[in-house]
Amino acid sequence: MRILVPYISFSLIAIAIEFIRLSLQKVFFWPHYKALLITAATGVGNSSLWFLPALFFVQIIYYPIEKFVVNNYIKFIVILIIGIIGALLGTNGISLPIFFDNALALLPYFYIGKTLMKTGLFNNTSTSNICKEIVFSVIIIVILYMVYPISV
Repeated sequence: MRILVPYISFSLIAIAIEFIRLSLQKVFFWPHYKALLITAATGVGNSSLWFLPALFFVQIIYYPIEKFVVNNYIKFIVILIIGIIGALLGTNGISLPIFFDNALALLPYFYIGKTLMKTGLFNNTSTSNICKEIVFSVIIIVILYMVYPISV
């Protein structure tokens, strides 16, 4: 929930600014009001913070998978299928409200990060280890993009 507080706060500010702008132009009537409500519901008005609701939904999707799927191979397959569905939605231009489609597509990346954190690879903060982490991260990102291309 801590993730959504800044998102909702800045969304309300963006909606208030748009409401004031439309009111000052004296063009504020039902179609504009309806568009403003749609903007608020879909999150389009606050697109610079798109990652906050996406991360929120990724965590909501990931938690039951992590909690109830005990076999790691099945967990990987389920997460990969959900990620492919999200990538297909994005590739075909289908957008879901509040960046839920991005959350689906980014779930495999979240899973890889969680899995790497469990290994303890990133616990040491020495300079040489940080360089290894950067190189390792770049290699993983390149491999993931080649295998599982996504555009956000």
